[in-house]
Amino acid sequence: MKGEKKLKDFKTLTITPGMLRELTVISKTEAGLPLYVKKSEDFREVAFAELNFWSLPVCKDSRLGLIPGNLIEKARIEITNKIDLEQFHNTPRPNMDWRKVPEDLIYKFLIYHEVGHNLCGTHPVDFIIMAGRGEITWEEYRIAIAVHEIWADKYAWQKLFPKKRVPTKWASPQFRQRVDNFMKKHSALFSKPHQKVEPLPIDDWAMVPLEHVKNGIPFVTEN
Repeated sequence: MKGEKKLKDFKTLTITPGMLRELTVISKTEAGLPLYVKKSEDFREVAFAELNFWSLPVCKDSRLGLIPGNLIEKARIEITNKIDLEQFHNTPRPNMDWRKVPEDLIYKFLIYHEVGHNLCGTHPVDFIIMAGRGEITWEEYRIAIAVHEIWADKYAWQKLFPKKRVPTKWASPQFRQRVDNFMKKHSALFSKPHQKVEPLPIDDWAMVPLEHVKNGIPFVTEN
């Protein structure tokens, strides 16, 4: 198959300066968050992007450095500097086949996936609080996290391909049934209005993570 040959010929994707500019604009305007490029080996698990909810230092104007008043704290989207294609394609997903994402759109898909997480009316942290209060069981908490992933995958796919159906591939019939049962009880969790977003300025020097100002961006120079 053509897809299989392409996979064998090209095993690693890397983020480029031009790509980073495009992805940063999406992150700033559609999630209202700065974008941080992270070395692939620094992700805690097999991951390619994540929404970091912690308040982390950001330079309002990277040209001014660490002068008083130039630092604020914000959550951010983090993206890997390189992607092993085989690993990406084999990533277990609740109900989507990531092999269907075109190689040239994988980075954009990942950004929109994290934007989707940020826009969802209920955040994953909320599920931890609910489980701690006994409002949902810990088993339901695990299902809720999976549904959040399904929601983000669907959001990203529809942003890229608004006229195409999501390429569904459920982990198992039993898992699908657990998701259906959960949604019958808790569908309101995923029907809340989207989070309100305050877009950030898109200038290259604006709202830059402090680590990038101090250490640069970890672009991959060799595959």
